[in-house]
Amino acid sequence: MKNLSRRSFVVFSLFLIRSCRFFWSRFRLTLCLVLALTFIAITYSSKLKFIFSADDMIGEGIPSAEELRDLKVRYDEGIASILFIQPSGKSFSPQELCHLRKWYSVMRATYPFLKSTLSTFDAKDIQPSGASSVSYKNILHLRCEDEAIAYDLQSVKSRLENSPYVFFKDKKDHLSILMGFTFAEMNSEKFGSFDPRMLNHLRLAVDRDLKPLLEGAKFSWVGPADYQWYVLEGFRFSSILNLTMIFFLFFSLRFVYGTWIAGTIYCCTFIFGTLVLIGLKGFLGSPFDVLSTGLILLLGISSLEDFTFICSEQMKGVKWKSAIKRMILPSFFTSLTTIVGFLSLYVSDLAVIKRLGFWAAFGAALEWFLMFSFMPVFLIRFYKENMWVDPKRAWGYHFLDRWGIKSLPRRLSLISLIVFPIGLYSFSHLNVNDNPYQMFPRKNEFSLGVQEFLNSKGWVSNVSLVLTRPEALSQLEKYIGDLNRDESVKNNIIAVESPERVMNWLDKDHLIPKELTQSDYKTSSLYKRTVDENGIARALIFIKDTTVDSLIKLKKAAENICPNRECYFAGELIAYADFSAIVPKTLLDSMMASLFLVAIVIYYLAKVFYKQHLIFPLLATAFWGPFLTIGMLATLSIQMDFMKCVVASVLVGLAGDNAIQYIFAARRHDLREGIERRGGASVITNVLMTLTAFIYLGSYFSPPKGFGLILAFGLITSLIGDLWLLNGLLQGRLKK
Repeated sequence: MKNLSRRSFVVFSLFLIRSCRFFWSRFRLTLCLVLALTFIAITYSSKLKFIFSADDMIGEGIPSAEELRDLKVRYDEGIASILFIQPSGKSFSPQELCHLRKWYSVMRATYPFLKSTLSTFDAKDIQPSGASSVSYKNILHLRCEDEAIAYDLQSVKSRLENSPYVFFKDKKDHLSILMGFTFAEMNSEKFGSFDPRMLNHLRLAVDRDLKPLLEGAKFSWVGPADYQWYVLEGFRFSSILNLTMIFFLFFSLRFVYGTWIAGTIYCCTFIFGTLVLIGLKGFLGSPFDVLSTGLILLLGISSLEDFTFICSEQMKGVKWKSAIKRMILPSFFTSLTTIVGFLSLYVSDLAVIKRLGFWAAFGAALEWFLMFSFMPVFLIRFYKENMWVDPKRAWGYHFLDRWGIKSLPRRLSLISLIVFPIGLYSFSHLNVNDNPYQMFPRKNEFSLGVQEFLNSKGWVSNVSLVLTRPEALSQLEKYIGDLNRDESVKNNIIAVESPERVMNWLDKDHLIPKELTQSDYKTSSLYKRTVDENGIARALIFIKDTTVDSLIKLKKAAENICPNRECYFAGELIAYADFSAIVPKTLLDSMMASLFLVAIVIYYLAKVFYKQHLIFPLLATAFWGPFLTIGMLATLSIQMDFMKCVVASVLVGLAGDNAIQYIFAARRHDLREGIERRGGASVITNVLMTLTAFIYLGSYFSPPKGFGLILAFGLITSLIGDLWLLNGLLQGRLKK
């Protein structure tokens, strides 16, 4: 069996080396492949589709996304932009209100993409108009011909407060104006069911027409469509962040290795690989979702790791061609651990997880192929120097390399292994939670607007409690009453809008027979908003807490009061909650499977190079950093959203890489010789990766900021485990 392992290794190694050399001697073939990939990247990167909305998760393996689509079809809903306008004092002047109403009337009549609109100006009250007839009059009744308001502020607020219009009620002692613009489904090739750029015209009109007339007023965009608009802004800003990362690495490689050419070679390879990855996603019709934002980082980390080890070999006097040849095999196996780790995600039922697993694995393979097959071809052709490093000017290298021989005391190393039981325990005690309204920093326009909205209204969004079959409206009220008595959710329910309550309000003064009131109500848009054409009703539940935990509690409460699914919760927030609950759990659960696959690769190489007696310290130190990171997250009860959970995938992708490099450097000699030769490169790699992770503190979004800090911590602990802890555990062992 031992001979079989070694023979298979030799055969496979020869295959890899010959495959790389095949391209090295064929410049024209390689150039044609590069041009073909460049064509794909340029042509199809612009066709890449972005997924922002839960609507576009149909078929992604999230049941509540299917229910959301059904909800929107049955109740004729669309995605809404909400403009929230607050006066500088208690109320707008009659003149200002007339300007607002005129602007709103023009926009609703002329903007082509709107499906429906709703504003404070549309809120109506029922009034007697004769002995047996009624009429519906605006609660905020304006006489703009003489710019006088029909009712004073307190009268308007009182009538709104006593109405069923939850949307327009205000806790504060002022009258704010709400305008809701619901968009028709667009089926954009680039953005799916809704193109956030459609909001640009509305926002421009507000800036141009309203803000100059309403000095001191606060304008906030707080709807689901606005959320997607700000997400798109964040995606655009991320390109600046990626450029910052590239420039940082360009100058850092100059500081560490002493030449500008080192940074140039790396950045050209990395940029080309990124463009190819994005182009191929567009070519294959694979959309860019929230998890895809980590792909560029993964590609950058993988390529940086290989490149720094190649450079560090040259710093020891090895020519660049020989350095690349030496690194073909170890770098392949470090990429292999990343590939098998991420491919394990492909067994998930969620399409978004499948995509992350496939493209992260493909990116790792692509990076290795470009670094060891394509890059040398062009260097052989155009670069005539023996090295692209300069030891005399490599100030950073000499400082960092000396840390490669450091070691933890053996006793401390043994004690530190306690992180493994702590880490295992912590896996089931992580604070996995999320909140879509915490996507942006607190000082972001959207976050400030949502906070103002919450302070004014008492709620931030709504979910739908939907019946599964036609029932009496009183039955829906019974379910609502049961929810309000449920201790786990009652404090989160701020208000309810239901067809029964609207009907009771319309009939409150018995102005006309109830049958006529019901008949009149059933022809209104207000009725169609809550009862579909089959007579199946829903209630809008307005909530203040939109964390995943709170939303899951709402779902469970509905399951308790409707054990046979007589009712259920649906809506964009419910779909988001399912997504944010399932994705982090899947990523964290896959971490153990990925570590197992990494362990198999390390064990195989240890056996090939007669290091099987060192398998325990090799595996223990390779996994020490990820386990310590998990333990820290659980101990500090850090809220883990789906973005932070990507850290687990990144750390697992890097787990074992340094151990593999040391095994190859030592070959059949003492492992400590391999550590001494490549330990400095490990330090340089991790320092550059850690500093790169800090760039995420400048992100437009909040989750990547936490992601950057956690990743930096994980990279530091991984270096401690891979290098200094391993040295500590090897103390006192005989050379072998």
